[in-house]
Amino acid sequence: MLLDLEQVIDNTGGDRDLVVNIAKIFIKRHKEQLDVIKDSIEVRDGEKLWRSAHTLKGTVSYFLVDSINSAVKELEQHGRKNDFEGVKEIFTEFENLVNELVLVLKSELSI
Repeated sequence: MLLDLEQVIDNTGGDRDLVVNIAKIFIKRHKEQLDVIKDSIEVRDGEKLWRSAHTLKGTVSYFLVDSINSAVKELEQHGRKNDFEGVKEIFTEFENLVNELVLVLKSELSI
């Protein structure tokens, strides 16, 4: 995973505290948000998948990690189309990337 923390901070106008606050909120809520996505896949609810992926996309986009942004966009698109082919695999990759991001944020920002 390529997290360029300096670029993330630059994108907030150099406001490291803002990045820390966003990261704290993300870390606190990510498991719940992942569970909602996982549940929507299990019950094959495209609308719920689209909405939950869209919500999480807004937060993860702050961290500028292409692999995570691509995976969440795929989940969102599958939900919008109510298409569940390959979604479990995409979700597994996304979940692993998000969990890795959480570890990196905790380490890099001393959270």
